[in-house]
Amino acid sequence: MTARCSMAMVACLLGTTTGAFGQAVGTQQQSLLPLPSSNAWQQSARASELSQVYAPRPAAYTSPYRAPAAPHVAAASPYASPYASPAAPHTAHYNGAPASTTYTAWQDDAAPAPPMPEDTPHGIAVDQNSSTSSDSSSCGSCAFDEALSGPCMSDCYAGSDCGFARFGTPCGPRWSARLGALIMTRDDPNTVWLTFDNTQIASALLGTRDAAVHDWKGGFEVGLSRMIGNEHAIGVTYWTLDRFEEAGSVRSEANILNTSINLNGVTIGGTNADQFFDAAREHRVSRTNEFHNIEINLMHMPVQLASGSPVSLNWLAGVRYFRFDEGLLFGAVSGGNEFGSAGGTNEAYLDIDVLNNLVGFQLGTDGRIQVLRNVALFGSLRGGIYGNHVRGRTMLYRGDGLEGFNIQNTENDVSMLGELNLGMEWQPASWFSTYLGYRAVFVSGVALSDAQIPPFLADARGIEDLDTNGELILHGLMIGGQLLW
Repeated sequence: MTARCSMAMVACLLGTTTGAFGQAVGTQQQSLLPLPSSNAWQQSARASELSQVYAPRPAAYTSPYRAPAAPHVAAASPYASPYASPAAPHTAHYNGAPASTTYTAWQDDAAPAPPMPEDTPHGIAVDQNSSTSSDSSSCGSCAFDEALSGPCMSDCYAGSDCGFARFGTPCGPRWSARLGALIMTRDDPNTVWLTFDNTQIASALLGTRDAAVHDWKGGFEVGLSRMIGNEHAIGVTYWTLDRFEEAGSVRSEANILNTSINLNGVTIGGTNADQFFDAAREHRVSRTNEFHNIEINLMHMPVQLASGSPVSLNWLAGVRYFRFDEGLLFGAVSGGNEFGSAGGTNEAYLDIDVLNNLVGFQLGTDGRIQVLRNVALFGSLRGGIYGNHVRGRTMLYRGDGLEGFNIQNTENDVSMLGELNLGMEWQPASWFSTYLGYRAVFVSGVALSDAQIPPFLADARGIEDLDTNGELILHGLMIGGQLLW
């Protein structure tokens, strides 16, 4: 036991001495003494062993710097986000061996967002596998089901997957051109009796209603509209009808036709007017009508009554010009003569013309019910108050052109006009639609020729005072097409 303890003490002393030999002199730091390379017992160290000796321990080493994250490119998708998703955990490797700790790659807040793909301009995400696109300022994908309950139901219809976007919606065309045909007639005026049998004073043989407009006349309408933004449009419309011409007559071989108009004191070329109109062979009456309509409207485009509802409404405001021109001609040929004989010197005419020019402001609303993907029912109502500038002319002249008198006058009054349209629209293609409907136009406060016939033809002052309290109704069918682009 004593010998073993002695040897241990000697070993400790030797170890202490060896450590002293490894100290640096002065202020130099401590370092390991180099191993002698000439010792035969020392083998060459392997690379892995050298790395274990000289390399820093990974577990104990933490770098104050983070490696930059790898560039991240977002894949194109229908819903591309401008914010980068967190990167997957990254395991650091040192000298080919995984470290014992891991860290998560991160991006600085100031780093730019990943660029959008070139095929997605203006922030619109496009699905390469889909034929529809969406934009936050638009109406969406314009697709809806057979029950008409999709988000864009009032904006798009017809077609297959997406349907056709109609004019007046954010996803619809910007221009609309309309061309249609009209077939209309007007209401009958009040009757003013002109002729009676002078052998039966109470008789009534010919009146202004004998020249009433009983037939239907054709016409046409054209319109052009342009969207302004996504909610408004401006449109111009013009329509007219063919000239109405109606006539009636009564004839007596016994020359017993007298007029109900008092002709006392009225002459034509020195001949009393009653020489032509009383005891006459024949009386004739004819009427002409002309209609023209121009309007410019600012329209607020359809708004659904409720989400997914097939019913939508829009309002409009604008200016309108409506022209109504009416002429009434009452003629007579003296007893024993015929119209056209003697160069017209045996016949006379009372010609009454009135021209109504209505200009004013109107308000209205249009409504529609989408019943199928490409079929809708529509209705519109508009009306306004108008200033009516009336021009009137009453002439008495002989068949050869010799005048008895020619009285002209103008008058300004207030009129009211309303219009009703009902119909059905069918859109067989994205660029075209067709419609069929009914139109009625109501006008009050207008001058009618019938109302200008004086009871006394010598009453010049009464003739100058134009009567403007008449009423007019136009109604009939409309059919046409609409181009969309």
